Amino acid sequence: MPLPKPARFKRLADPGLPPMGAFSLRVYGVLKAHTASPWPIMRAQCQRRGIDARSLDAKSLAVVIPDLAAAVGKYASLRAGLAAQQDLGDLLLDAEAFAWSLDEVG
Repeated sequence: MPLPKPARFKRLADPGLPPMGAFSLRVYGVLKAHTASPWPIMRAQCQRRGIDARSLDAKSLAVVIPDLAAAVGKYASLRAGLAAQQDLGDLLLDAEAFAWSLDEVG
């Protein structure tokens, strides 16, 4: 039996995950590496700041990183929270570098 296509496999692996933008999926992937409940944490912490978790961008991620890291630290472990903060910061730097490269080209 052939393996399912990656996009379909992802949906099977995360049932109940709402449709979201590419950057939000990357944030979700970082959180998933550090906690068993990435979507509830992501949704709750973004809602606290008035941010739509399904359509994150670099600016909104910069605002919510401390909240996401604290929630992961609370529900998983302090070490996981610190690692999530580092990985989300790295993701933010990558996003900002990509945006700057587009500005230089355009």
